[in-house]
Amino acid sequence: MAYYSRDRVEDGLPRLSGGGGGRAADLRLLDDEIQRLVHNRSAPPSGSPNTPSYASPMQSRKLVQDLHEQVKLYKTEAEKKDKLIQDLSRGDILAHRKHVAFEDKSSRMYSDSILSSKLSQLKFQAEAAPKRDLAILHLKNEQLETELAEAQAKIAARELQLKEVSSQLEHQQSDAAQHLAIIQSLRDRVGDLSNQSGVLEGAHARGGYTIDALQKESSAQAERILELEARIRDLTTEREDSEQKSRMVQRKFDEVFLQLRGAIKLESDSPEKMLDKVNDLAQENIMLRGRLSTLNEALNGSELESKASRETIQRLVGEIEREQKTYVEKATSVEKLKMERDIATRDRNHLDAENRSLRERLDASQSMWSNRKQELEEREARLSHLSKEFKTIEFDSQVAKTELKSFKESLALLLSEGTSNCQLHDDVIKERIKALQIASRENNTHVDALGGKVRQLSEQLESQANLHQAAIRRAREAEGCFDDYKDRVRTLEGGLASSDALRDNLRTERQKYMAFLERLANVMNMDAVCKDVGFDMNGEALLARAEQLASREGGVLADKNTHVYTLQRKVKTLKQQLESKDLHLDLMRKKVANLEEGVMGRSNIQKDKEEMEWSYKKLGNENDRLRSELARAKKIVVELKAEMMDVSNIKLSSMHQNATIEELQKIVEKLEKIKEKQARKLAGMKQELDFTEHEANETKVRSEHSMGSMTEELHATKLLLSDIQRRDQQLTDFRQVIARMLGMDVAVLAVPDYEIIARLEKVIQAHHSHAITSLGMENTLTDMERGFKQGYHESSTLLAGNTRMSRSGTRTLSPTRKKVVRTEVY
Repeated sequence: MAYYSRDRVEDGLPRLSGGGGGRAADLRLLDDEIQRLVHNRSAPPSGSPNTPSYASPMQSRKLVQDLHEQVKLYKTEAEKKDKLIQDLSRGDILAHRKHVAFEDKSSRMYSDSILSSKLSQLKFQAEAAPKRDLAILHLKNEQLETELAEAQAKIAARELQLKEVSSQLEHQQSDAAQHLAIIQSLRDRVGDLSNQSGVLEGAHARGGYTIDALQKESSAQAERILELEARIRDLTTEREDSEQKSRMVQRKFDEVFLQLRGAIKLESDSPEKMLDKVNDLAQENIMLRGRLSTLNEALNGSELESKASRETIQRLVGEIEREQKTYVEKATSVEKLKMERDIATRDRNHLDAENRSLRERLDASQSMWSNRKQELEEREARLSHLSKEFKTIEFDSQVAKTELKSFKESLALLLSEGTSNCQLHDDVIKERIKALQIASRENNTHVDALGGKVRQLSEQLESQANLHQAAIRRAREAEGCFDDYKDRVRTLEGGLASSDALRDNLRTERQKYMAFLERLANVMNMDAVCKDVGFDMNGEALLARAEQLASREGGVLADKNTHVYTLQRKVKTLKQQLESKDLHLDLMRKKVANLEEGVMGRSNIQKDKEEMEWSYKKLGNENDRLRSELARAKKIVVELKAEMMDVSNIKLSSMHQNATIEELQKIVEKLEKIKEKQARKLAGMKQELDFTEHEANETKVRSEHSMGSMTEELHATKLLLSDIQRRDQQLTDFRQVIARMLGMDVAVLAVPDYEIIARLEKVIQAHHSHAITSLGMENTLTDMERGFKQGYHESSTLLAGNTRMSRSGTRTLSPTRKKVVRTEVY
């Protein structure tokens, strides 16, 4: 229509104002630029870097509102034009009647015809310029709205793709951070469990089967991770392409802005000034709209003619919109299923990481268990060895005590004379020895006889001294082992304290995360849903809510696009109606010209003939134009049929999408089943870990009890050793005193015990007579034997009591450790 109105031959009628020609030229230039942009839509823009940008959605909304207001103004102007056409058609009928009556009354109607012709010329002149301007502005409005709608749709699609890619990247980053945090926490737990030794053989036997299955699943999940990484790379490339396309669209908008500024002849770069300029032009057209009020009735007639075609178009548009809505719904459902699939894969990855960490923990705990088992075995062997040595030392000390007592008793018996018995005190014995020292020389022969027995006793004392030294050395070794165990217990307590601090930190971080989720749920109005779902699904519920809000915004943009499209269709129909009304005005103008020429007389027949020929040519041109419009309408019908075919293709694609959605639902069900299996396996592994931790705690408690008992036993051994050392010192002092009383220098020479005993025997033999000595010896030997038996029974009862206190069974003397006391009667 713009090309036709631009190339149409002017009718030669005068204009109302001289400025209308400049505005028409400006509008024609603007129409040329818009048509060039429409036909060269695929060409890349060549905007300068200083061109203003139209990427702001607020400016695009303002432009759309201005265009809506202009469309309303054009409608009112078209209604006024319809009324004017009706008035002119009525005036034409009256003029025609006057022309018929002119043959009878030519003088009376001549002046009326001249006035009507002048009025028609003035009206046509007033209507021609705004009509062309209105057509050009309609075309410009339609093209700008189509370009704006397409650009907004592309930008919205690219923004949605970018948001999806960015959300997926952020989701992957958050998953990686969560995995790292979980790995760190599991490493901390592994460190804690490594400090706590326990029996894990049963857990290893039970977890062997599950570990094999988890290894297979982990290999499958690793392949899935590789696929997801490839998909992320594809999405990044798509994001770069979309950014490049958005830059191209920005450049195209800049070029359109420059061309519009050149068409309007605006020097400034601000879009607000350009809108002010367009508003000024619209206000100038509003000043002329009062003269076009009669066009409304003709538009109603044309609307009745195009009503059927408009209804069919609206029906097709409605079907297309329904199909688009169904397609959008299916696309959203597919995206939801994809998100659920991604969530399931993420859960599987999380479970795989936990399984790997659990396997590492099992391996570490098994190695630690074996090491601790060996240490416990060695410790038990040491304890058993130390207990045996302690018992032998205790028995030897009891034997030494009994021997010392029997030795004192034997000395007292030897030193007793008849009825005067010698007491067991050291001082009494010393005095008796001093008394017997005078008669010792006489009893040397008897002392020599008893020397063999004294030698045996001295050998036994030497063996006891050696055993005593060995017991002291072993006690020192036991004290060193006890210090080592104390250091180990101290390190274990430090590890437990650090693990408690880490656990407290993790608990505080978890509380912060829960508070953040609650605040996010309050902002999104998801309080009740999050409480019903639980902590494990709060993140997924919030993600679903955010996606729902994003999809709603996309639906609102789609509705706006459809509303703009319907407005564009209405503007197009109004433009067609205005074209038909222009044709009607031309015909009315021809009729008025013919009537004026008929009034002027028969002399102008030749002129009428030329005018008829000119009108015939013009009608031929109009016929050609109508034929071209008919061909254009046929093309539009073909395009509508093609769109119907596209609708059928969309239906087929929707069927295919339904099939893919069903397949995805099946896959999601399979993934849910796998997720349940993994959850059950993890529950079993957690129970096994709890059992192993309980066993480790029990073993720790038992080891602590054993360490306490060992410390008590070592303390008792120290006391016994100190007592033995004290008694040994007493024996050595007593020996030195006896040796000095017998005239031997023990400090200078190493005097054996048998020499001391031999001298004592000589002193005793010299003191008593042979008969008295023989009787005394028999009595002393019997008393010695009785005392030895009594001492043996006392030592056995004492050893039995000590073994009960140390929670070990009663032990009998081995045949090698029994000492047989043989008595000899002299």
